[in-house]
Amino acid sequence: MSTSRAARSVFLAAAIPMALLASSGAASAQDADVTWTNQATYDCLRSSTSRNAVWTNPQGKDYACRSLGGSLGEVQWHDDNSNLENPDGAWAEKTPGSNGKCLTAYERSVYLEPCSGPVNYYEQWYEEWDGNYKAFRLKNRQSRLYLTADNDGNVSMTGWANDRHQLWK
Repeated sequence: MSTSRAARSVFLAAAIPMALLASSGAASAQDADVTWTNQATYDCLRSSTSRNAVWTNPQGKDYACRSLGGSLGEVQWHDDNSNLENPDGAWAEKTPGSNGKCLTAYERSVYLEPCSGPVNYYEQWYEEWDGNYKAFRLKNRQSRLYLTADNDGNVSMTGWANDRHQLWK
């Protein structure tokens, strides 16, 4: 056996168990509850599972992203990377609780729906870091569009235009 072939065999023997470990359930230990604040409006991303709706603060700024309850909806999201269809670094943004719903985008519409099993591409989001603004762009895996909030509390999907309305912290 040549040296390069032997070296490749040793590399593969070490790499395969490491890849299996990295793709096992250990990755779900990174899951966490988060809030998302829009960097242009300073409003929180909110949800209502009873209406399957998503929006930002309709009645002014909420710099602390605190949950005001009632008609203003919840601000807590579960950033989850388990049970994804073909995981590749995307995340599901789920509402809290065991019956949480997934943030979903179809074309330019954004809404909540019961999470698929496994979580499908419409329900998966890439968190693209923007070091200049120290914030994330949430890019839908299926549409390749970005989650955007306007000044009136509407949430939709748009293409990338270096707009602070697409940045979330």
